[in-house]
Amino acid sequence: MPSISQTIPNYILGISEQPDQLKLPGQVTDLNNAYPDVTSGLVKRPGTKLLSAMTNAVDDGKWFDIYRDQYEQYMCQVTTTGSVKVWRLVDYSYVYILSIQNGSSGIPNGSFTNVAVTGGTGSGMTVDYTASGNSVTAVSINTNGVGYSRNDILGITGYGGVQIKIDYDNAAGEEVDVSYEGGGSSFPYLVHTDPDDIQTLTVNDYTFITNRSIPTAMAAATSTARPNEAYVDILQIAYNKTYTFRLLNSSGGVIATINSSKTPADTTAGEVKASDILSQFKTAVDGTSHGGSNFSSTVIGNGLYITHASQVFSLDTPEAQLVNVFTSEVELVSRLPYQCRHGYVAKIVNSSADLDDYYVRFKGNNDIDGEGVWEETIQPETRTTIDNTTMPYQLVRQADSTFKVSAVDWGQRDVGDETTSPRASFLPPYNHDTGAEGTGKKINKMLFFRNRLAILSDENIVMSRPGDFFNFWSKTAFTTSGVDPIDLSCSSTTPAVLYDGIEVNTGLILFSRTQQFMLVTDADTLTADTAKINVLSQYNYDENTRPINIGTTIAFVNDSITHSRLFEMTRIAREGEPEVLEQSKIISTKFPAGLRTIADSRENSLVLFGSKTLSPELWGYKYFNRGDQRVQSAWFRWTMSGDIVHQCILKDNIFFVIRNQVPGGSTYAYTLHKLNLQERDKELSIQGENKEIRIFLDHRVTVLAEDITYNSATKKSTFTTPIPAYGTYVVYTLEDGNNTGNATYPTVDGSNLVVDGDWSDTDLTVGFEYTMNVMLPTIYYQTQQDESFRADVHASLVVHRMKLDFGPVGVFKTTLRRKGRVDYTKTYNVAVLGAYELGDLQVAMTKQMSIPVYDRNTNCTLELISQHPSPASLYGMSWEGDFSRRFYERA
Repeated sequence: MPSISQTIPNYILGISEQPDQLKLPGQVTDLNNAYPDVTSGLVKRPGTKLLSAMTNAVDDGKWFDIYRDQYEQYMCQVTTTGSVKVWRLVDYSYVYILSIQNGSSGIPNGSFTNVAVTGGTGSGMTVDYTASGNSVTAVSINTNGVGYSRNDILGITGYGGVQIKIDYDNAAGEEVDVSYEGGGSSFPYLVHTDPDDIQTLTVNDYTFITNRSIPTAMAAATSTARPNEAYVDILQIAYNKTYTFRLLNSSGGVIATINSSKTPADTTAGEVKASDILSQFKTAVDGTSHGGSNFSSTVIGNGLYITHASQVFSLDTPEAQLVNVFTSEVELVSRLPYQCRHGYVAKIVNSSADLDDYYVRFKGNNDIDGEGVWEETIQPETRTTIDNTTMPYQLVRQADSTFKVSAVDWGQRDVGDETTSPRASFLPPYNHDTGAEGTGKKINKMLFFRNRLAILSDENIVMSRPGDFFNFWSKTAFTTSGVDPIDLSCSSTTPAVLYDGIEVNTGLILFSRTQQFMLVTDADTLTADTAKINVLSQYNYDENTRPINIGTTIAFVNDSITHSRLFEMTRIAREGEPEVLEQSKIISTKFPAGLRTIADSRENSLVLFGSKTLSPELWGYKYFNRGDQRVQSAWFRWTMSGDIVHQCILKDNIFFVIRNQVPGGSTYAYTLHKLNLQERDKELSIQGENKEIRIFLDHRVTVLAEDITYNSATKKSTFTTPIPAYGTYVVYTLEDGNNTGNATYPTVDGSNLVVDGDWSDTDLTVGFEYTMNVMLPTIYYQTQQDESFRADVHASLVVHRMKLDFGPVGVFKTTLRRKGRVDYTKTYNVAVLGAYELGDLQVAMTKQMSIPVYDRNTNCTLELISQHPSPASLYGMSWEGDFSRRFYERA
């Protein structure tokens, strides 16, 4: 049997459930707490840094995140009782807020400015303070200073008894103040039982919160009612004429005929004045009684404005060339006078069809009767206002970096009527026969597209006016405008209730449970006339997750009873079907059902999936494209230090809300963590070169050297336990000192942790250990043809050894499992005999380790394990062994 060797250049292709002989080189059987990267290889996932305890977080509720810019990043929770909580994710513009802890110290009375403070972790702060009764009664910052931390205790120079505490410093992990419009601490609209009912959309400083369980409604407010009114307009002056019109009741019967005196026969007989005619009209009208009370009239310019307090009436005239009369309707807008009663409303009928009717209101100059203009308006006594307590609410960042929750001031209908300016499809329908209000629809999601705010409700997408995001009413009733709202329905033979959407360069992709649609336009501008919806594809979609961008493609999740699927949609065009790939096929039975929280980062080519059923495990998908070719498509899983409530990726940071059961109790504690994919914790000299190194611990915090007490008699160091016992404590430090690179398990002594040796010379890190597991597949001799690989499963292969090629690596273990034999586990230390100096960090930047095997390939598997806080980076693997084809040639 000839000896042969093969090399697997990397392990960046993740988990595969395929049989080992079908796996591609670089795929593994299992991969936990590792991160496959095309540049760094297969590395141990970074540990998490504890930002803060989330004291006011509550069980249940909806979690979401906000990204505004590099300094404005927040984690938020909508509680089931309708309140909103916000935590800061990154340090921003340290603005310190002070409180007086102890003001008494015999300090002189008076007001003092720009006085230096003492103590604390920072420098440069000065304060203004007032003292009364020889005690500080008020204090404020004059000069902010830098480097101070929350809970720092400061003094005033010269008066050591004064204690001022920093209560708030805009640091990462701080809870941000949230106020509520009108006072209070919650809103009924935000109350929910299912977190999936709460959906959010962030646009700049505004985050809109939608409750899928609340139907919309119209408010009772209506446009202003008009009195029973009419107008008589003198069109021309004529000689030898009697001007006349009739007052008619609501049935058309004549109430009175109003006549003027006959005008002079010619110019020699006298001058004809409109004022004389109107004065006679006014006298006759004011003296006419109807329904128990008289009419009332006012002369306005060349016209007469007539009203009645209680009775509906109308006018007509046989002298239409001389007198123009109208009440609430006219056939043509040209019949309207240029002088009229301020606020008078008339309906322009145009034709027998209702759709071309519109309403105008007379606006007098300076808002007084007389000359003015006619402006389009709304029908009197028509509902104008959406009930904003049944619509999405807004969470708005304020100028002082706090947040405010309030109802949205949705635009009002200000033209037309229920026919010519119809309601958006998500609002309650209006019964034209009875005037009754129907039941409004529920809003599933809000989106932002082409400078319009979009609402998904039932099978419709309704888009606001462009730039006027809260207005869903027509701009005018007598013509179609390019700035009118857009209201489109997804036509399908199956229910097509829309739940979400995502923008691509060809349009807006809309998602129902069973289909995908594309909203496009045939013109450069998106208007009600140019917008249309096409059917794009027919794949099931989990409406409680969100679609995501994966570079130049999109992806979405389909949930079944037993597992989930991740579909990737490529080659998306306005016309024709796209190409849809199931990227999760190779882990089809492992990819858990019930996924809810999805975090994605196009910069890092990474997607993370969390489960609705809280657990410490999440799944990740790492991809990398070179041109049109997908070079990397890798699945992996991570096990965190507690139940993952929510996660998000903002730039290079992954933020986690972690839930742990309080030790010894039945309640839960919530903590906020950060995992940075790029930063390193310390630059150290390794093998003569300066290298940046991470600390691989979860939930990690720093304990300062001054807080560590060393007992020379017991040779032990003691410090206060910085975090509850949610896992296995590990103490580690990369700082220069006696224990650089050392890791140890402390013992718990009441509220303290105790470690052997003197650790008081440097700051140290405390955290929980986690285990990186890489289960390598069975080794087969493989041949490559083009881009496919073929494993020889019929040959005889005896593996002598496996050589693991590492990048930066510290302490790690391997477990060799062989049929019929006891598992063989060995711990490896990278220190090189004769080259290691006391105090050197036990980390090698490159290393090759040989694992003896001497067994048939089908009898053995190898697992790589790393629990130590030092790095572990697997580049590739080579194997050596005896190989025989057993006298058969391969066809």
